[in-house]
Formats: sequence, structure tokens, C-alpha cells
Amino acid sequence: LAALSHFGGEVAIAWVEISTGTFYTELLQRNEIGVSLSRIDPKELLVSDRWYEEYGSELREWKDLASIIPNSNFELAKCERTLKNYYSLGALDVLGALSRAELVACGVLLSYLELTQKAAMPRLDYPKKSS
Repeated sequence: LAALSHFGGEVAIAWVEISTGTFYTELLQRNEIGVSLSRIDPKELLVSDRWYEEYGSELREWKDLASIIPNSNFELAKCERTLKNYYSLGALDVLGALSRAELVACGVLLSYLELTQKAAMPRLDYPKKSS
């Protein structure tokens, strides 16, 4: 499962391996999206309706994997709250130097999992930058 976000001129992707709990994030250039998706090979890709409307042609190879999510779910404050609540944090600095776009991608991904995995929400590691 992966989430693609665009915030303040930055593009980021976050993804999880649910079976192991590993959680990664990466800042991208728009022209690197395809390469990253090929490497990550997600089974599902979360994308905002607004971004998909504007840039969906860049995702044509992955359109069958795309789950279009309302843009309101990609609000920074909402995503930060989701991360704080899930990890029981007072501040997000413990997660390291994640960009706003990365925080949004992580928050969207967690919100989606909380919605779809209510009965068996996986325990996820803190998100870390992909190396």
C-alpha cells in the first residue's frame, strides 16, 4: 500500500509492508514517480482526487491500482493529528526530519489503514526515509 502526496511544491510517497510493519517515505521529483512506483510495486496507490484530476496522466501505468481519495484527507493538520494519535506522540520531531509532503503521505496512509483495517489494524514502525 502506498500514498502519493503533493504539498507546497513537494511530491512524496509513503508506503508500508503490512506483514512486517515497515513504513517508508521518500521525497520525489514529479518525473521520478514512475521509477519509484516500479521499485516499490504497491498493490494499491492512494492519490488525492485533485492531484489525480490534474496529473493523472502521469499515473496511467498504475491507474488500475489507484484509489482516489478526497483532497480534504490530504490536509497537513489532519495528517499530523493522525500520526500523533497513532503513535501516541505529543510532537512529531521523534519521527525525524520529514517534509510536509512526507507527513501528508504518511498521515493519509495511516488514515486509510485505520478505516479499512479496523478489526486488525497492523502495528507499524515509525516511518523512515527510504535509502
